[in-house]
Amino acid sequence: MNGAYAPMLERTRATADQIGLNAQERRANVQDAFSARGHAMTDKQIALIDDVCTTGATLDACAAALYAKGARGVYGLTVARAN
Repeated sequence: MNGAYAPMLERTRATADQIGLNAQERRANVQDAFSARGHAMTDKQIALIDDVCTTGATLDACAAALYAKGARGVYGLTVARAN
């Protein structure tokens, strides 16, 4: 699937709502909460798309799961950034 959309992540455990959490709490909340599906990301460049980036904790957790499955590069794209 070169250059195509493909769902590659799944949530492996429930997490609390991120609203109201500080940066450290957000990172702990989403740590190990995602897993990469299959092996299609080996040596691939992957773009993660999220609606809002506050601390980047969710994007970081998702990227970690993709890198663990062999992704060569992971880039986060967001529509908005919270202050």
